[in-house]
Amino acid sequence: MYIEVILPLPLNGTFTYFVPTEMESQIMIGSLVVVGFGEYNKYHRGLVLCIEQILPSTINVEKIKPILSVESSRPAIRQSQLRFWQWISNYYLCTLGNVFKTALPSSFHMKEKQSERCKIIPQPFSKLNELQKKIFDQIVENFQKKDVCLLHKNISLGEIEIYIHLIERTLKQNRQVLYLLPEIALTRQITNHLKQFFGEQLDVYHSKVNLNKRMEIWNNLLSDKQYQIILGVHSSIFLPFKNLGLIIIDEEHDSSYKQQKIAPYYHARNAAIVLATIHNSKVILGSATPSIESFYNVQIDKYSYINSNEYLKKTKPLPIISIDVKELKRKRKMKTIFSPLLIEHMKQKLKNGEQVILFQNRRGFAPCIFCKACNWTPKCHFCDINLTYHKESDRLTCHYCGRNYLLPNKCFRCGNLNLQSIGYGTEKVEEEVQVLFPGASVARMDLDTTKVKKSLKKTISNFESGQIQILIGTQIIYKGLNINKVGLIGILDVDTLMNFPDFRAYERTYQLILQMVEKVKRQRTQGELILQTSHPNHPLIKIVLQQNYKGMYDMQIEERILFKYPPFSRLIHILLYHKREELLCKVSDKYVHLLQEKLGDRVVGHDKPIVGKIKGLYIRKILLKIEVNASSIALRKILEGIHTKILKTAGLRRVIIHYDVDPI
Repeated sequence: MYIEVILPLPLNGTFTYFVPTEMESQIMIGSLVVVGFGEYNKYHRGLVLCIEQILPSTINVEKIKPILSVESSRPAIRQSQLRFWQWISNYYLCTLGNVFKTALPSSFHMKEKQSERCKIIPQPFSKLNELQKKIFDQIVENFQKKDVCLLHKNISLGEIEIYIHLIERTLKQNRQVLYLLPEIALTRQITNHLKQFFGEQLDVYHSKVNLNKRMEIWNNLLSDKQYQIILGVHSSIFLPFKNLGLIIIDEEHDSSYKQQKIAPYYHARNAAIVLATIHNSKVILGSATPSIESFYNVQIDKYSYINSNEYLKKTKPLPIISIDVKELKRKRKMKTIFSPLLIEHMKQKLKNGEQVILFQNRRGFAPCIFCKACNWTPKCHFCDINLTYHKESDRLTCHYCGRNYLLPNKCFRCGNLNLQSIGYGTEKVEEEVQVLFPGASVARMDLDTTKVKKSLKKTISNFESGQIQILIGTQIIYKGLNINKVGLIGILDVDTLMNFPDFRAYERTYQLILQMVEKVKRQRTQGELILQTSHPNHPLIKIVLQQNYKGMYDMQIEERILFKYPPFSRLIHILLYHKREELLCKVSDKYVHLLQEKLGDRVVGHDKPIVGKIKGLYIRKILLKIEVNASSIALRKILEGIHTKILKTAGLRRVIIHYDVDPI
């Protein structure tokens, strides 16, 4: 007996092994086996993809290695998962080995071990109010026509109650539910609420859950035991569901659904919709600010759509105040990073016993230090990026590789002693707030302050209990916070969000601001939001002040049609890495030439990205714009052929090539 094995390595194809007679009875498709691989016969755990009794005559049987052992006599995954893995591999241009490594942790085993669980007696389901019942019924009706429904939420809706009743309906059909959230921080509150109604039928799956618990969940799903509802983040899509009936993707617009650290660079929202197709299940996409791609799919009648705002009585929108900081600076009325109006409103809210949130999407004290005489700026030795000054540690830090450097006391180029900082991050905001409001309780919530275990949970808890009066933070601040007493949110620099060099910058800026608006709307007291900008008459700022989602969509869709950006094309970034910049440029030029021979003007160009060097490796980026209906398999064959030619060229074998499909 011979088997084709997937190995957790970034290598194309599968590998053929011989099964000794005494092990044949233990082999099944999906079984885990231990094999020797490579010149030094290094041990690897592989997964059986298919079984063959006879090999083609072109293969030299004598060179085929035997497997060393069978780790599991029963399959570790289901046939439906293999189909899903193959789709991920083809669409996201990665190897099955990449998918295998992502889906199954390296120390995963099939031993069944049940942890002790507290008995939870489920509560009766709460009755839906009139509005919720209307939307619930409309979703059920829409599911008769289309498998995917986009729910345009409003904070007054209480959509989680609708989700609970949809879950109950699915469980009555003896089918399973996957509830996806974009961030681990969001799972805590939702878990506590869902467990009240579903008890032991529900469990949580993400990277912060210990490995033994994750293995228990995997094995129980594989054995059709216990869990019927899984609450998790993007990695949950790889679990061995047998009969998935409903996938809820909450905050579907969130970019955190995109895997950006290791291949496969998949988007969990898009992949989950394919997973639903495999299981013939339904999908709810929920968002108060839907992604342009999802709303476009509504426009072309691919998804059904429910706008909860149409069911609600028209209410007074949350006040959003735009402050022209450029004019204030011209008149010399702005002495700090806070405008006088923002300071006045902060004083009033604190006096009323309300809390204040200040948003600045840059951590550290200053994003750049420079010499006033020659404009020299300290850069990371291993990355092509300016170093950020962190006052708390009195160090310059690279936010890409994490290396720290001593703060120079003079310019390394001209020796000038007058070094100055440009811009401001959350540390500087915190310092100035403490000067302006010395009696207030102030905290900062960013990557620097949440590194320590449970520090994020503690900060959120202290803020929700009212112990923190002013909270300063980056994007992490609007994810996971349950706002009850917030009277004011101040966004200190909207322009850096709008001016980020990315075609999605306006969409994301609108989404971020409106998500904060929705947060403040949760409470009973009237809150407000203040934007500091140098461009108060910018079209996007006007749309934000009107809280006009359709206006933002119409403005952006026109640009995307004009420049053939998604949803009117598929973008693919081909990223090339090497230690030698000169050699990398040579490879990049050759790669583009070979691509243009096959793909023509679909190859938009190649350049050095904004950050052209990370962790000692130089980077070049090639952009492809591919038709939406183009075959992923045909495209993959073209790219693999070119990839092989490049790697066969002498001296170019060490070039690292990554494919990022649908980059964020």
